[in-house]
Amino acid sequence: MIPLSTKKTLQIHKERIENDKNNCTLCHHCLEICPASLSDVVNMNEFLFVLDSKNEPRGPLKRFILNCSQCGLCSDACPRGNRFDMMVRELKGRIREKPASYIAGTALKKQKLTFSENFQCKAKYFANKKQLKELMKYLDKIPPRTKILFYAGEHILLPTSHAQWELVKQYAPDAQIMGGLKLASGYDFLVQGDIKRASHQFDVLASALKRVDPKIVIVPSVAAFHAMSEVAYMHHKPFKIMTLTEWIQKQDIPFGKLPPIAIYHNPMMMKMCGMNLGELFVKSTRVTDVDKNGNCPTMEYNYDEDNHNLTLRHNIIAQAKENGECLVVDCAYTAEILKQAVTKENKIRIYDVASFIKKHVGDSND
Repeated sequence: MIPLSTKKTLQIHKERIENDKNNCTLCHHCLEICPASLSDVVNMNEFLFVLDSKNEPRGPLKRFILNCSQCGLCSDACPRGNRFDMMVRELKGRIREKPASYIAGTALKKQKLTFSENFQCKAKYFANKKQLKELMKYLDKIPPRTKILFYAGEHILLPTSHAQWELVKQYAPDAQIMGGLKLASGYDFLVQGDIKRASHQFDVLASALKRVDPKIVIVPSVAAFHAMSEVAYMHHKPFKIMTLTEWIQKQDIPFGKLPPIAIYHNPMMMKMCGMNLGELFVKSTRVTDVDKNGNCPTMEYNYDEDNHNLTLRHNIIAQAKENGECLVVDCAYTAEILKQAVTKENKIRIYDVASFIKKHVGDSND
């Protein structure tokens, strides 16, 4: 049985989609700005017709729907404020045949494992034992009331999360951390159109946030930002959402002189906070921004022409190697994904923003 609050959330989604569909003027601004492949061959009339028909999308429209990474650029471009990404989610939910890599990625969720076992199977790039032991204390625990909450979601046990949490604690000792599988973002469900399971996850998060009552929620990844945005929208939660990069800028950290770096800012993260990662370091070193095409390298099952999106990942790393001594990334999960794409031929040090600050700032200020 679906909980009452989830039914209400699903109803809000349904009503929003219906209103936006009727509000569409067929200007095609959403499709013109869309970075997903095949967006240039999709017609909005066809899209709305399939949406009305309740049928499963087919042909180029189906491949376009699967290619969508839910970056939200379409919603920003719409002159009527319509949520085209919500309409895409509805059609994704009708597609019964998922890409092979998506099926492999979600098969783990069907295994009867404990939450900690599931985490340890899912992530092969864990923190060391000491870091993991520290982070396990927070796994799926709802923290006490606090003004500043660091929400790591399902990425709470990643090495990047450990570095980020240490940095947040250094400048905000009273901050709390939250995340886990029970307290996951629901982004995996959202991006594949499983609105029922995503909505349930948002309701779980909303209940937890009601108890924590934060004024500021710091998010280190695209998934965490999407979850907090949806909770704030669906449940009218009055908290400010800040990306970790945005929060770090507010702390006025004295960086000193740094080595030349290449930076990759996930296009969704930049859209969310309105600032480029390079703005943090531009006064302290030469900064080169790599890959400005607006694609997200983490969406490994959403690009039908390159099923695991390895080409984009290798291109980002190659550009970084040409332009800096290391690559600094704003999104925690993107940093981990790019680390896995490093080979002997394209070897370069890759940091999330918090790990880079921890590694270099202390030395630069000695």
